[in-house]
Order: sequence, then structure tokens, then C-alpha cells
Amino acid sequence: MAWKQILFSFSGRLNRKLYWIAIISLTLSFSAAVLIVLLLGENTAQLFNEDDNDYAPQGWEFAGALILMVAFLMLAYCNLAIAAKRLHDRNKSAWWLVFILLGGALFELAVLFGVAAVGTDAETTTLGNALIVIGGLISLWFFVELGFFKGTQGPNRFGDDPLGAITPDARL
Repeated sequence: MAWKQILFSFSGRLNRKLYWIAIISLTLSFSAAVLIVLLLGENTAQLFNEDDNDYAPQGWEFAGALILMVAFLMLAYCNLAIAAKRLHDRNKSAWWLVFILLGGALFELAVLFGVAAVGTDAETTTLGNALIVIGGLISLWFFVELGFFKGTQGPNRFGDDPLGAITPDARL
């Protein structure tokens, strides 16, 4: 399977080895992009300072923020495509991705609506704690499901067994 297919297509199947290679590669690539933007832009860190409401990004800071936004959107798209193929290898529909998104959304909702205060001295409420625990359990379940469970042996409704082609093509 070519890297273009691995990163950008939602069809087919992906075995565990290629899943981990792709996820680690994407994580390292995004981390490198963040590091480069922060190292090259002296004031880029101010973009993440919520206390300075008068700060307007200019020049490199704006370009750095744009680069990070595009890199994050590409990372999210590629992660969804990889997870969809991994779900296919487990003989599950890509619609299960809704639950992956739900896991993260529960935590974000808890923080957004002030139900849980992260990084402050305020105490979380019972509802906030419940949302965080449920979201964490959903995320943990998918981490194990996608990263550690073996795929369906032989062909399934999403394609042939990917273990026949362990090494990806080097071409894009």
C-alpha cells in the first residue's frame, strides 16, 4: 500500500504494524512543524497567550499560526483516514469514528461549559468528572481496539487481508 493511500484514503484495510508506523510518523511530523514554527518565530508563543487580548499576530507569527493550523487539519484528516482503515481491518464500519470523536468531545464539553476546570485550583463537579471519565474510557477503548487487537483474518467486506503486503511502497 502506498503512503498516499495510507494517509489520505478512507477505503481499504490497514494492519497494526502500518497503523503504528503511520501514527508515530504523523505525530513526529506534526511535532517537528510545531518546533520549527516556535523556534523560528520569536513571538509565536504569544499566539497562545489568552491574557493578551490586544496582541495581533503579524508577519512570521501570522504565517506560523497558519502553518500550524494547516498542519493540524492535515493531521486530523490523516488520523481519521488511518483509523477508518484500521476499523475496516477489524471488520467494523468507519462510522465507529463517531465514538472516537465523542470521547474527545465529552472532555472538551466539560471544559467548555465550565463543568470541569482543568489547570486551575477550582474543583470539578460530579458531572464534570463523569464526562471526563466517560470520554477517557471511550478514548482508551479505541486506543486498544485500533492499536492492539488483531484484524480479521482473510478477506472481509472491506477488502483483502493486509498482512500479505506488510511493507508500504515508498512512492506517493
